[in-house]
Amino acid sequence: MAAVVVLALIGLRCRSAGRKLAHRSQRRRFVLSARARNQFADTHVASGATTSLATTTTAHSRTTTTAASTTKATTSTAPMTTAKPATSVEYRNTQYGFTFSLPADWKGIRSWTEKWQGFPINTGNASSSTTSAGVYGPELLIRNPLWTAKNPRQDIPIMVFTIAQWDSVQQMKLSVGGAPIAPSELGHNATYVFALPARYNYAFQTGYQEVETVLAGKPLQGF
Repeated sequence: MAAVVVLALIGLRCRSAGRKLAHRSQRRRFVLSARARNQFADTHVASGATTSLATTTTAHSRTTTTAASTTKATTSTAPMTTAKPATSVEYRNTQYGFTFSLPADWKGIRSWTEKWQGFPINTGNASSSTTSAGVYGPELLIRNPLWTAKNPRQDIPIMVFTIAQWDSVQQMKLSVGGAPIAPSELGHNATYVFALPARYNYAFQTGYQEVETVLAGKPLQGF
């Protein structure tokens, strides 16, 4: 009987010890789990703070770049206010109806009118000699303002023909000047033809090359 009681007491003690051990083990797991959760939360908060800081920095950088681009675009589209210098001067003749463009340094030009002389060609004669009756017309001269008596410069001569006179020149019925070459047309309007005399620059005066450049730009316009 006594042995039975002793065994029963021993069993109770073993069960009690087992319960305490199980309780301690469960409590330890709970503590470890709580610590793990706290560490995860701290890590998550730190990571979130870092991400937020990076996002803020990136947004600030984009804002700065956009502002710089806007400033640059505004600066590049600012209107220019510098006045452009005149590139040419215009001689205008209302009597015969034409304009003549010249370089800007010709401002202050002088002009006057002389006469050209021609002779009709007698086509009925085998020698094609000219008749004694002369034909005349106006010849305008435009002079560079730098011209002086000591240093003359090349003038620009402009012969003025009626339509009928010019047709005679083209058909070799009218001889103008002593050269065997006919004048070359500079332009025309409904009433007149404007032409450059042949060999006008054979004296090779100062500025003759500049005049050639001016004429190459087709400066005469009839109206």
